[in-house]
Amino acid sequence: MTYEQEINELKEQFGIMDSEKLIEKIKLIINNPLVELSVKSNGLCLIGSIICYLSPYLEDDNGYSYFKKALEFDETNYDAILGICFIFNTYPYPFNTIVTEVEYLSYIQRLIEEFDYMEERQRLNMLQSVKGYSSY
Repeated sequence: MTYEQEINELKEQFGIMDSEKLIEKIKLIINNPLVELSVKSNGLCLIGSIICYLSPYLEDDNGYSYFKKALEFDETNYDAILGICFIFNTYPYPFNTIVTEVEYLSYIQRLIEEFDYMEERQRLNMLQSVKGYSSY
């Protein structure tokens, strides 16, 4: 089994397995020096998503640092960008403390420019993010 397949199998456990145990298993994979950069990026993004969507109490930044690190390994990881945009739109008071409006808008601009390269679900998430921002 490849490392990518292992990450994908763990992704299937999203919301089922205990968040902290799931994060530990992902970290074991991505800390392996033989793991490809894109797999590290996907693993970090998955950790960010677990924290952001399921267990925000695990990190003060709601998973932001994992999304940012994922982008260091793969700058085209649209799920990481969308995770950062989600934090901007949903993080409670004090608003704008983790993701600034300038950062959010720069990511939205980038997503618009790369819209044709995104998966359908990512396009829908981006549009939902823009709708959330427009109501702000």
